[in-house]
Amino acid sequence: MPVKETVHNFSSGRRLVGITCEPSGQPKPTTFVFLNAGIVRRSGPSRSYVMLARNLADAGYPSFRFDLPGIGDSGLLDESKSIEENHSAGISSALDFVEGQGMPSSVILIGACRGASEGLRYAPKDPRVRGLVLVDPPELLRTVGWHVRRCMLLPIRPVVWWKALTGKYSVWDRVLRLREPRRRGAGHGTNSRLAYRDAWRRIAVNQVKCLMMITSGQKELYSYRRQLFQLFPGLGLEKNVQPLMMPAADHTLSTAAARKSVLLAIVEWREGPLSCEPNGGQESEAEPG
Repeated sequence: MPVKETVHNFSSGRRLVGITCEPSGQPKPTTFVFLNAGIVRRSGPSRSYVMLARNLADAGYPSFRFDLPGIGDSGLLDESKSIEENHSAGISSALDFVEGQGMPSSVILIGACRGASEGLRYAPKDPRVRGLVLVDPPELLRTVGWHVRRCMLLPIRPVVWWKALTGKYSVWDRVLRLREPRRRGAGHGTNSRLAYRDAWRRIAVNQVKCLMMITSGQKELYSYRRQLFQLFPGLGLEKNVQPLMMPAADHTLSTAAARKSVLLAIVEWREGPLSCEPNGGQESEAEPG
């Protein structure tokens, strides 16, 4: 099924650049808005955003992938403000543009790595954001359960297990620090955890639906599905956050199989199991990024 892609300059002074990707038929009532993965331009790592946008259009979903201020082809909106303020204003401008184009104003922000962080920070500020798709958010924090699982995977060597059983293995100190967070004081680690917890608290309060996908690239930070819920108990995240472990996908979604698995997960999360595979078309470096 053919899709329509159009390049746009938008926002104040037309400083931002983005591409709409629309299905040929009647669109479904949700627009996906892609956020840069770090400093990677709007095509995404391994051009994954391009392929995902086109496949989503095949499934009936319009999308908009754009460069945040100061990344790729987009300039800063206000050089007197911080990069965080510029990015927040850039996302707001993108949602204004989507709405002005007549595309569905109910938006799902999708981002990988730092793009996931941007979406998590912005979503509670804007009622138009009704969902989040986060791929490998970098702020994932280890829990007691993470360390226990790590210990269980240790090589079966008598000296290692003897240190573990006698309390001389360094991992026990880390577990104790996790169990007693006040002992850490008010350092950078504590502040980061509190800020991350507050972002998730606001997601829960605003009832923003979230699909969080963890690839093999994040196994050193996030190793089991319920880790987020155990990291921040009492927020009610189980009601609106779906964690999904994807060990066959790599962090940059470099293979067609990885991109396909992400696409199928997104559409199934949004509307239930697919009855057929979407047609993604062929990759081409000459086509819009």
